[in-house]
Amino acid sequence: MPTGIKIEVDGDFLIKIGQLGMLDPLDKEVAAFVGITPDGYRKLKKRHPEIQQYLEEGRERGSTSIRRMQFKKAMEGDTTMLIWLGKQKLGQTDKRYIDQTIQHKKDIKEFTDKELHEIIANDTDSDLAQHRRGRNGSARKKTGT
Repeated sequence: MPTGIKIEVDGDFLIKIGQLGMLDPLDKEVAAFVGITPDGYRKLKKRHPEIQQYLEEGRERGSTSIRRMQFKKAMEGDTTMLIWLGKQKLGQTDKRYIDQTIQHKKDIKEFTDKELHEIIANDTDSDLAQHRRGRNGSARKKTGT
């Protein structure tokens, strides 16, 4: 990069920096755009703090534009975007939480392995039991090698 270049920080320059900010660039990318070294850009920002302000405002406008377009796609029925926005904005998740509570009079640590296996084998309501039975309700056959 050239050194010793005089950069005029005027209204046009700041508008261009704001427009560039919409792309959320790295400092080294802004420096390349301006035509100076990254170190020169850091020094320029120190002398002209309004550069950072315009860059940040541009970043915010860029984020708003992306959100607007995502929302528009969702409202047009884009299922992927609806799911993504639901996860981001509404806390929706693909995870499934299962609350399996076994009511017994002793602490789980007091059960023997045999007793635990019997409890599991006799549990007909749990997801695990339903999974073992398969979709048609009959018991799955164990396959061994």
